Amino acid sequence: MTRETSRTIAEWATTAFGPARAEALVARAATEMDELRESLSQGDFDSIASEAADVAILLHRIAHDHGHDLSDAVDAKMARNRLRRWEPSGDGTGRHVAEPAVAASAAPAVSGAKSAPVETGEARLGDVLFDAKRISIRVRELAAAIERDLEGDILIVGVLKGAGFFTSDLARALRNPAHLAFVGVSSYGMNGSARGEPRLTSDVDVPVAGRKILLVEDLVDTGGTLSRLVDTFRQRGAADIRTAVLLDLVQSRPNRRLTPDYVGFETSATWVSGYGIDYKEKYRNLPDIHEVVLPSKA
Repeated sequence: MTRETSRTIAEWATTAFGPARAEALVARAATEMDELRESLSQGDFDSIASEAADVAILLHRIAHDHGHDLSDAVDAKMARNRLRRWEPSGDGTGRHVAEPAVAASAAPAVSGAKSAPVETGEARLGDVLFDAKRISIRVRELAAAIERDLEGDILIVGVLKGAGFFTSDLARALRNPAHLAFVGVSSYGMNGSARGEPRLTSDVDVPVAGRKILLVEDLVDTGGTLSRLVDTFRQRGAADIRTAVLLDLVQSRPNRRLTPDYVGFETSATWVSGYGIDYKEKYRNLPDIHEVVLPSKA
């Protein structure tokens, strides 16, 4: 890593995190860049991909905490590079060379891109709203924000089943000492229709009195589920309760009972599925988040 790059990262990190953490971040960035350079010299392309991703995630975190969102710029850059191939040179460097135009059709979808509809019978999966890469980056950005607000040990409570993937990824991204628990809440029937007031189907298996709690939900609609859980844990004596949701369904805001503390993405879609979120108990395993198009809109 060049001296100029190191100085720039140090300035950003000092502003965002303070001198002590800034020093650690710069050291980590330098180590990762050195490992990337070593992998390049040896032609170890699996390690190159992994180490380049680590550097990108680190810089995303620093930039985000300095008031910059790099997601759109990265998406555009990745889309351009997918249409080019890497041509190495003898000195360990190289350059991107444009591929024939036909290669564009093989490029994988990026966040917000149009994808061929997947037929599902009575409903179908529509466009990819947020792809796996962008979700991963956003989870790490949320973790950085939570670390600044909640110091020390926290109890992470994920709401099953929809928030299972999100809770696990967020817990791994956080550096706080943490205990992980899950709670079951049901608000919708198997046919996708709302049941009214949410009901607890399973409870956490640890005491919550005096604990700092991070409630993690897949999406916020009316806010009924989060509001119920916040009231429940407050009555049990929780010291501090914060809420994190992956998706904010913006059309429901006028009737919302609770505003989450941390939000991954906003969407105007009414029905979504993927990354743990289901439609009639289907499609939780998809890595991307899709809009679900009902028959009347197909």
